[in-house]
Amino acid sequence: MRNFVYLIFLCWANSYWSQIKLSIYDSSLQIPLVGASVLISPQNNICYSQLDGTAILPSNLLATDSIVISSLGYERKVFLAVHLPTKVLLSPKKYILPSTTIRPIAPRDYIQRAFDSFHANHLSKSFSQSVFYREEFIVNDQYARFQEMDLEVYQFPKKDDSRPYYISGSFPKVKQFYKKDDTILMNDIKYSLGKIVGKKLNFNYLTGYSYIKGVNMLNFIFTQLLESKDIQYKLLGIENIKGHNALHIQGKYFKDNINYTNIDVYLEENSYAVLHVAITANDENLTKQFLDFKTRTLLWLVGIKIDVKKYYSKLQFTKSREGLWVVEDFLLMLPVTIRKKKTLDMYVNIGYRMNPLLNMSAKPLGYSVYQENQHLFDSQKIHKRFSEKLGYSIPLLPAQIDRLDRMR
Repeated sequence: MRNFVYLIFLCWANSYWSQIKLSIYDSSLQIPLVGASVLISPQNNICYSQLDGTAILPSNLLATDSIVISSLGYERKVFLAVHLPTKVLLSPKKYILPSTTIRPIAPRDYIQRAFDSFHANHLSKSFSQSVFYREEFIVNDQYARFQEMDLEVYQFPKKDDSRPYYISGSFPKVKQFYKKDDTILMNDIKYSLGKIVGKKLNFNYLTGYSYIKGVNMLNFIFTQLLESKDIQYKLLGIENIKGHNALHIQGKYFKDNINYTNIDVYLEENSYAVLHVAITANDENLTKQFLDFKTRTLLWLVGIKIDVKKYYSKLQFTKSREGLWVVEDFLLMLPVTIRKKKTLDMYVNIGYRMNPLLNMSAKPLGYSVYQENQHLFDSQKIHKRFSEKLGYSIPLLPAQIDRLDRMR
């Protein structure tokens, strides 16, 4: 009888822990922290807080596990799982610039120096890198699409490009591909958007992978940071990132006196290598930043209203044994609201993790390995899920498993 009661308790405890939600907030401003990392040891599982500051912990959490909660620019906290509160307040770090260090240049100029030294720090020669990619296309809290890819991304310097901030090239080659769609929900989305848009809508074009090609995200970031005159920069101090002292530069994007986005850039103190970039959008209407005037006009004519508000994106770098700083993790959480016949609350969650082992093959790289992204899903054979076989894949969280179980 005692063993039976103990077994019931274990089942209840496992169910309780699998459902636990953790809220992470800024202690001074009392606002949710998005993108804060929650590391569970000794499993080394990691998850991130969502746009509302909540993180759902993995289902295999044990009472004796150590939970490390951290966010760049904040003091980290460590708990045993049995003592983990439901709400954690992180305190901003107090930065003190070394009195012996003279920094006469403006913070924006540090970004320029990082761009100028990019080929020395990040991409001095061609290489390829294995990548695990995951994308969740969620509509009204249901999966419309869940997909994973095993990629080989070929990266190479672009020194002679006429575009001023185009620093690198990147071509993906898909090795394995897994996709699961809810076709009923997709047809419902097409109906909700009406005959004009819905009939021509190709969901393959909606995939975030159509717009992401390895480190080319850095081309976009540098262009935004260096060309925009509406970003005000401030040097906050020095923080230790993976054993390296990094300059923490924060940019605030203003338009019509409204602070739309905050950009945190961490540069290695001496070489100006980019170690980490995070972009957090405030809860304002950002649609104009994503859609041009022509597109917005066409959508208005067919009666579709699109709102893009708060989102979060980050790039984390790691130093390879070849001495290059390469992309290790990428994360994007993008909510979009579409209104016509009915309101569609959509989320695109994108993450990829890159293997730090580089292939420095002398083989010339270029369009011979490139696949046209928009036609990718028409030609690829869908495999069974393969992520568990990749040592650098991203673990599934309870919320993701629940959505997959509910998918038709």
